[in-house]
Amino acid sequence: MNLYLFWKLSRIRRAVKQLVTAKGVGRAKTVRPWMFWIGAYDIDPKYLFFVIGVQTDRERDRLRADQQFSKQLMQALATVDWPEAARPYVKFEIQSDETIKRESGGSWHAHYQ
Repeated sequence: MNLYLFWKLSRIRRAVKQLVTAKGVGRAKTVRPWMFWIGAYDIDPKYLFFVIGVQTDRERDRLRADQQFSKQLMQALATVDWPEAARPYVKFEIQSDETIKRESGGSWHAHYQ
């Protein structure tokens, strides 16, 4: 594993969690946003897929519709100097725990296989 890329990914995750919380999602101690990444980013940085998890479908839909939030996600890549040529290919998926429970029996792993 490329530790330098891992460090950048950790910084992106932290920034995105702060953005989600600032949008009013996950403010309660029991409802916090979570995030993970998958992909072959160590082969090519464009093969990166982030999943942003929130509790409810309502929170998910509100974030998906927020154009400013989408721009802020892309800015998080620029802030950590993720390779510029790869940035347009990086994907951010916002998903809710409600949907995962309903569609995949509560398994985030099964949902993204």
